[in-house]
Amino acid sequence: MEQIPEDRSGKTPWVSIVFVVLAILSMIFSSPSYSGYSPAYSLFSFLIPILLLIAVVGFFFGLFKFFASSDQSVKNIGVHILLWSLGGFVAVIALWFLMQTSYLPMPAYSVSSPGMPVTQGTTRGGYYEGDSAGSATSMVAPEYYPYPYGGEEVPVTDTREFLKRDYNATMRTREVPELARRIETTVRGYDGRIDQVSSSPKSGYVGFVVPASKFEDFRTELESLVNRRFITVNISSQNLLPQKQNIEEQQKSVEKSLAELRSERKKIVSAHTSVVGVIQSKIDANAREQSSLRSEITNDPNRQAQISSRVNVLAYERANLDTDLAKENSAYSNKINSIDAQIKNMEAILTAVKEQDQNLLDSVATVKGNISIQWISLWEIVHLYLPGFWIPAILIIAALISYFWNRRRYSY
Repeated sequence: MEQIPEDRSGKTPWVSIVFVVLAILSMIFSSPSYSGYSPAYSLFSFLIPILLLIAVVGFFFGLFKFFASSDQSVKNIGVHILLWSLGGFVAVIALWFLMQTSYLPMPAYSVSSPGMPVTQGTTRGGYYEGDSAGSATSMVAPEYYPYPYGGEEVPVTDTREFLKRDYNATMRTREVPELARRIETTVRGYDGRIDQVSSSPKSGYVGFVVPASKFEDFRTELESLVNRRFITVNISSQNLLPQKQNIEEQQKSVEKSLAELRSERKKIVSAHTSVVGVIQSKIDANAREQSSLRSEITNDPNRQAQISSRVNVLAYERANLDTDLAKENSAYSNKINSIDAQIKNMEAILTAVKEQDQNLLDSVATVKGNISIQWISLWEIVHLYLPGFWIPAILIIAALISYFWNRRRYSY
């Protein structure tokens, strides 16, 4: 009796193979590189067009073998090629869809310089917060207050705090424009100011400033807009005490210089008044003597000669006194103009220092924030709830269960 060969096609664990392939793909796409993309991302981007071309060529080749031959075995081979080509085409399309909806690198923002975007380390998903009170060199100081002197340390006895906070967050959502509008509403609801807004279906950005006194309540409401898994927070704090001390030292120095200049001006005015008084008294005495001599009436020729000689001497002395007075007034004018210019300059410097001080206090009284909003795919949502290699592990376990179930099924 002829033995019928056993059909083993049903024993092929196709479901297990599919689970293993999915586990491998999931493992590849779960390992982002330093550039933000998975190591295989660029490779698959290059291979997808080639694989699609192979699938299309295979499809038409299978059609050709099916219709061009009358041999049933050749037709069967053509059908197999058709099926494999269709399966490959679907697999490549699925792979392309997975790449388009999987992890993409996200930009992050910082405020080391006001309003300037800077690359910053973030973690994908989850919740991270950094809060540090750095030294003067740990953050770029804004233009409105000066740097402390190099190497200068703040005395321990000065325990004042002028904390400047900067808030940076990255939020992930399926509705970027809607979340951007809600953030704007929240900022304005806490008497904040919107500095910059950009929004698109895939990404958005909101820059704002809120009062420091309302920051904690604002932060609580803001971070409640999304699940904690979909937000990354970075808060930096810096005590601006060194800058404050520097401003105070500058103000004391300017005020001291200004007081010295005003005192010097008083001395110049006093000295000038004294010198002018002496010269003027001599001029007055000279004038009285000349008047007295000219009013004297005498017929004595000797006396008339003496009067004439004395009047000439007094006229010469008066000319010298007028010259001295003019020189003194000119010197005084130059000195007073110079000292007034210095005083005016010092007053302008003092005004600028006080403005710096007020700007520093205003800066401490506010919190500057930047929020980057990024669209999130369903694949990324799954990864947030099952981070790392949980998905590949689950798929491998499913592949093992399917394999043993298939083996047990066909063992009977």
